[in-house]
Amino acid sequence: MQTILIRKMSFVSLFKLFLIGFAVFLVPLMTIGALSAYFGFGTWEFNGEQLHGTSILLNAVLCVLIMPVVFSAFFGGITYIGQFIYGKFRPISIKVLAD
Repeated sequence: MQTILIRKMSFVSLFKLFLIGFAVFLVPLMTIGALSAYFGFGTWEFNGEQLHGTSILLNAVLCVLIMPVVFSAFFGGITYIGQFIYGKFRPISIKVLAD
């Protein structure tokens, strides 16, 4: 195990990490929710309207594509600002496992 000291990570690296995490979590969750609503186990609301049938599937596709990107940009930006400020005072240590 090797320890690396850094001052800050790039926004792109943070964005990739958050995007992978949110995509792995949100895509299956929203797919299960959309399919269950499509088959009548519940409804989805969008702008105050209840969605039924194929409109649920179209809405789910848009949500699956947009939500992980938006969440990753928001939380990646907050994390970037936080680690930028923290990095001004102390270096950040990262432990790396080599193959």
